[in-house]
Amino acid sequence: MNNKMNNKIQKSSNPKSEIVEYLESHGIASEDELAEALHMHILDVLNILFEMEEKGIVRSVPDESSPDSNGG
Repeated sequence: MNNKMNNKIQKSSNPKSEIVEYLESHGIASEDELAEALHMHILDVLNILFEMEEKGIVRSVPDESSPDSNGG
């Protein structure tokens, strides 16, 4: 899955807050980038992002550089 999420990084004990803060400061980040930057397991990141997307907190956007995207 090579979607990017858009929406700062301060150390917080709440993984959801860490993701939101990172996205606020960086704009757009892939799931892999979030997992690496926040030292989280990719499956935890994916689960949190899914929940946050369902609530309208973040949204998934196609990765235009991905060969399997429909952007090109």
